[in-house]
Amino acid sequence: MLQINLLGGEQAKIYGMNLVEFNGEGFVKSMRELARKLLKETDYITIDDLRIISDRYDIKPHHSNCYGAIFKTKEFEACGMQKSEIVSNHARRVMKWRLKK
Repeated sequence: MLQINLLGGEQAKIYGMNLVEFNGEGFVKSMRELARKLLKETDYITIDDLRIISDRYDIKPHHSNCYGAIFKTKEFEACGMQKSEIVSNHARRVMKWRLKK
């Protein structure tokens, strides 16, 4: 049966992201550091930028949802959206991120 509960869905999302971040702590930590470095050279980045670099150097997370945990800190803020250029994402929108000022 279809369940409708926005709060429950949000809580399940947070739980899942925390679990993935905990299990993939090394990957997430490395990608956050890379994001900080990239943001010194440009106004914003997207998760696509990090996925392209990790693919190029064959750095794989234990689970693909680790990418969602990278920007889950108070040091980053969303500053817009754009369509993903990664073909398997089917042009879905991804957030643009910058360091908080």
